[in-house]
Amino acid sequence: MARLAIPVRLFVDPDHRGSGAGRLLMEAAANYARTNGLAIAFDVILKYRAAIRLYERLGAERIADLAHEYGDGFTEPAAVYVVPLPN
Repeated sequence: MARLAIPVRLFVDPDHRGSGAGRLLMEAAANYARTNGLAIAFDVILKYRAAIRLYERLGAERIADLAHEYGDGFTEPAAVYVVPLPN
């Protein structure tokens, strides 16, 4: 059974998007996972297209679709991504 790292809710302040901060956050998570022999899994809301492009450039693979459910029946489409265990 694979050991797993789950980075939860990484956000970049809107004033700093496009600065490379998101890449640095994900690279730090990936480096931690790699050092500790962990796979990475996380979800992302589909409207965050720039984040999805970044994750895919960093090697994340989309494995499932889901919906985040909020109060009063509101849902937001999302996807689950994984970064496989390091070799």
